[in-house]
Amino acid sequence: MTHETQKKTMALMGEIHKGANADARRPKVIKVRENLESQLEALLTDAQKKQWKEMLGKPMATADLFDL
Repeated sequence: MTHETQKKTMALMGEIHKGANADARRPKVIKVRENLESQLEALLTDAQKKQWKEMLGKPMATADLFDL
């Protein structure tokens, strides 16, 4: 991740967390994370993508991370 991407992400996350309750923040945070992961994966070679997916293991539903 470049410093520029990190700064943008941190600024966006800061805006999301201002004054919002957890239920309002959750979908926005999930969206930012998914977008960032997509951008990062686009930079990988096919071999790197394969290794990355192996390292991540079985996908987990994001909703499972929260008590809904």
